[in-house]
Amino acid sequence: TKGLPEGTTVKDVTPEGSIDTDKPGEYTGKVEVTYPDGSKDTVDVPVTVTEKAKTQAEQNDPTATPEVVEQGG
Repeated sequence: TKGLPEGTTVKDVTPEGSIDTDKPGEYTGKVEVTYPDGSKDTVDVPVTVTEKAKTQAEQNDPTATPEVVEQGG
């Protein structure tokens, strides 16, 4: 509500399912802005869903080197 009159409310009115947070891409959300005098605006909000960062396990491929140990050692 930065830059809006005090008492202004903002409500997410994006239709259910229109932004797929499991699929990276560009989407458009919607918010309804209600001013203190009761007037309203509906505003499109650009939404970017980015690819999930890989875990360290996904980023690395550890391998083991065979070891030879003498009996009793």
